[in-house]
Amino acid sequence: MDMQGGAAGSAKGKGYVYCMKDGNQFKVGCSSDPKERLKQIKAQKGREKAKLLCKVKAREMNRAESAAQARVKQNLGFEKRSANATDWFRNPNKQTKKKITKEVRKAVYAHNKKQKQKRKQN
Repeated sequence: MDMQGGAAGSAKGKGYVYCMKDGNQFKVGCSSDPKERLKQIKAQKGREKAKLLCKVKAREMNRAESAAQARVKQNLGFEKRSANATDWFRNPNKQTKKKITKEVRKAVYAHNKKQKQKRKQN
């Protein structure tokens, strides 16, 4: 299976933006197969309890992922876990799972809408 996602810049085209939770850390990423991506994450040492909170269809998953990451940082106060962890975030303001998934969905829906409008113009 050709897996897209799992590495910055490798996930282009249609797919999903997802949100995962592991303890008080959240991952906002993209993949053509979020369930398979979850299996990959769970296989990592210390990530066995990771859970998939939501997945949202995206027209351009890598750009929609960036929009979702920006939105959770700006609207929810998420902070990057470390400088080299591009899509794992801390949740210092203790936002609820419901609020987090709502913000991810809003970002992806807004990005999809922009992409649809662009296509109509071309």
